[in-house]
Amino acid sequence: MGLKTFGFAFGREDIWHPEKDIYWGSEKEWLAKSGGENSRYSGQRDLENPLAAVMMGLIYVNPEGVDGNPDPLKTAQDMRVTFARMAMNDEETVALTAGGHTVGKAHGNGKASNLGPDPEGAELHEQGLGWNNHTSRGIGRNTVTSGIEGAWTTHPTRWDNEYFYLLLSYEWQLTKSPA
Repeated sequence: MGLKTFGFAFGREDIWHPEKDIYWGSEKEWLAKSGGENSRYSGQRDLENPLAAVMMGLIYVNPEGVDGNPDPLKTAQDMRVTFARMAMNDEETVALTAGGHTVGKAHGNGKASNLGPDPEGAELHEQGLGWNNHTSRGIGRNTVTSGIEGAWTTHPTRWDNEYFYLLLSYEWQLTKSPA
């Protein structure tokens, strides 16, 4: 940058795996259905404290619905609990969700079985590049993330209320995409 060096810092030691003292949940496998052995749920649907994600491997709620079953009322309950544990009320949750779906798109044109190891467990030269796709490089049209494909609005680069309009103005039918 052309500036005179002022002192020297050795930096920090990088780690290549998650911190061992972080509690990720009692599950033994990622994306395990609730109600099984070591589930983070008890009773009807009581999420273990202090966890907020509905299952290990997700950051919020399952985009396919509770345990992969698309029930809007059960999903709404999971969303309320999850975002409340991140100090958000219903209004803030709606604002965050709508804002996130107003711009951009979801990627998911591939099968999760084609994914390589998680990014932190991958070989050093593959780390930092997301999930490696065994059938391709996993970038561009071959990106695999949520399993849900497509833009949420007709203008995914414009900030407007179209997401709400599309969500509330039509009768939607549940279907399973080839993604």
